[in-house]
Amino acid sequence: MARGRRSSMLTAIDIGTDSVRCVIAEPTEAGLDIIGVGKSKSTGLKRGVVINIESTVSAIRGAVEAAELMAGREVQEAYCSITGSHIAGRNLSGVVAVRNNEVRPDDVARVLKAARAVRMTEGRDCVHVLPVEYAVDDIHELASPLGIAGVRLEAKVHMITAAKTAMDNIVTCCNREGIKVAGLIFSPLAAAETMLHPDEKELGVILADIGAGTTDFSVWFNGGVIQTGVVNIGGKLISDEIAVALRSPRGEAEQMKIKYGCAMSQLVDEDDTIEVPAVGGRKPQQKKRSYLAEVIEPGLEEIFTSIGEQIRRAGHEEHVSSGLVLTGGTARMSGIDELAEQILGIPVRTGEMRESEAGFGGVTNAVQDPTFAVAVGMVKLAARDRQVVEPSNAPTTRTPWYYRFKEWVKEAFVD
Repeated sequence: MARGRRSSMLTAIDIGTDSVRCVIAEPTEAGLDIIGVGKSKSTGLKRGVVINIESTVSAIRGAVEAAELMAGREVQEAYCSITGSHIAGRNLSGVVAVRNNEVRPDDVARVLKAARAVRMTEGRDCVHVLPVEYAVDDIHELASPLGIAGVRLEAKVHMITAAKTAMDNIVTCCNREGIKVAGLIFSPLAAAETMLHPDEKELGVILADIGAGTTDFSVWFNGGVIQTGVVNIGGKLISDEIAVALRSPRGEAEQMKIKYGCAMSQLVDEDDTIEVPAVGGRKPQQKKRSYLAEVIEPGLEEIFTSIGEQIRRAGHEEHVSSGLVLTGGTARMSGIDELAEQILGIPVRTGEMRESEAGFGGVTNAVQDPTFAVAVGMVKLAARDRQVVEPSNAPTTRTPWYYRFKEWVKEAFVD
């Protein structure tokens, strides 16, 4: 598709296992106006990873063209989400000498470069380098060290890496549709922009995005990301389990999960029954709704147990006093917060879009569904630091939205 000249609008494409979602926003004096929204069924991904280029290109085209039609604009470049079990996060640190006894932007650039100067495993590339905190001499836990007097600057960062082939495939799919990739963003980082409150990020919180193919999570403390991870289970696997257990078509199983599903069988009235469509034109059968919950519960238990184990292994269980915030389509299931709270032993809530607080206007009613949290969060991230973003169409596109000074962003992200 031939696309027109570049405009001031921002576009985000959330490329998921089950669906591709596109959001087009335009910067205003008050913040952002959402002017286009599109969604398309996706069949070209498995657990967040592209396995069929043509099917993924078709899904991207469907979502983007729907958003373009609503916005009355053409998309030339976009920010894309990335997820999958290949994603990995690690905490690193770097130390440099302060050149002029006062921390300046070039000192920050050098310490961030030192922190990320680790040997990358072959076949992997960096997606994000996120500053966690700084220290100048004996002054620790600084959000920004600029202007602080001292001779020694230390930075702690959280680096997120991904399989280079997975990154390349996302860029290839967009390029085939005539869209330049401005940056790749790990899904839960974007969702956090619309789902988490600033005080939760300060006190410590987990954000878990239950997608169709995987469940991605991030742990925030003192306003920064200290851990990220992926659980290789999502809503689609649970739907598949329902289809097998109830001998029902997969599409019908998904609908039953959404309409009648409950995360805990003990919360379902024993007398409740549901009609279960059968395969091959057979007659529908009556089943207890509690049986459906019994099929659903183990998958969700495994998700929350795995998140808890990963956080404990990292030693961050004491840094999540605000609890867990759930997002994604499966997060809307009845009883899911009770189950997560029972397993993790922390407060749990289902996330709600905060676009009104974030300065969003326009067709906000079209993105109220929490499944749009990632796409909306991406345009917010892009808008916040657009002045320092240098888009590239290379597969190794960097995404330095968390840094504030253009003169040292370029240096900090040189390979």
